[in-house]
This record gives sequence, structure tokens and C-alpha cells, in this order.
Amino acid sequence: MFLLVILFFSCKQTATKNNTLDLHKVFSENDTLYYLSNEPFKLRKAREFLAKDLGLELSIIFILKDISQLEYSKKLKEETEDKNSELWRRIGLKHNSNIKMQFESQLKSEYQKIILAQSLFDNNKKVQNFLNNIYKTGPFVIPIPRKKISDSIYVWYTWKIYNDDDEFKTNEPFAKFNINLSNNEIIIKTSEK
Repeated sequence: MFLLVILFFSCKQTATKNNTLDLHKVFSENDTLYYLSNEPFKLRKAREFLAKDLGLELSIIFILKDISQLEYSKKLKEETEDKNSELWRRIGLKHNSNIKMQFESQLKSEYQKIILAQSLFDNNKKVQNFLNNIYKTGPFVIPIPRKKISDSIYVWYTWKIYNDDDEFKTNEPFAKFNINLSNNEIIIKTSEK
């Protein structure tokens, strides 16, 4: 009797472990996740970085802030939720797992890494001195997260704003800040253009 209970408990634990899948193997090239344009910027970047890691296509749905368009925006939000629910249902059934919950968990983790990188960026004296010096030479776009190189390295960019009609004379950022979460180091790379 005691042996039977142990076997039952052991099998139940194994099944639970198997329900956590490697999301890199779950999505196909045709799978698209929809998200709304009114998401906070850093959350949107976390979603973009995670989707890229997983090979998941993203499509942004633009929400209008005009009060006269409120009903239309509400309809867009509902359609977005419906499309995503269908994706999570279809993939969840295929893999017998709660894929949405796993994705949301990884999204939260990705978002926390971006918040940590931002904190390192904001509190790094070398970075702040560099920014103070370049801001004296003219206007710049506030540095923002743009790229993820690895699980521990993120890149913030800033661009110089020019006085002519072409706000960005080049697609090349003025400076890139490689933020390494594993050693709390930030490397500043500038463009001499």
C-alpha cells in the first residue's frame, strides 16, 4: 500500500514537470501574437525581445487615444484578445500545456531584466557623465532599450537631433550602451558621424 502511494505521487510530479515546455520549440513561423500600442514601452520591448528569442511573430494593434474613437479602440482590444486566445488555445492543446502562462512568466522575467538594466544605466556614474557632456553639445533622443544581444546583455541607443528637416541624418545611433547584467558593466560605444 505504501509503495503504491509513492509511485502515484512520483508519477504525478513527473507529469507536472513535463508540462513545462521549452517555448523555443513550441511556435511555428506562422504563429503571430498581437499586442496593443498603448503598452508601456519597456514592457513592449520585453515582449519584442522574448518573441524574437522564441521565433514568434509580433503584430502591433494601434489604439487611438481620440475620445471619438473609444468604441473602435475597445473593439480592437477585444479582437486582439480573441486572436491571442485562439493562439494560446491551439498551441496549448497541441502541447498539452498552459503555454500562455509559461509565456507570461518568461515575459515577466524579461521585463525585470530590462528594469534592472535601466537601473544600472541610471545609476552608472560613467554613463551619467557621458550623457551630461553630450547634452551640452545639443539635443539628443533620451537613451532607450533597443536590442538584446544575449540573456544578460542589453543595448540602449541614443541619437543626436539635428537642426535641419531630417531629424535623424543617419540610422546610425550616436551612442550605444552595452549593459551587461552578469557583471554590472556598461560599455559605451560612440559613432563619430
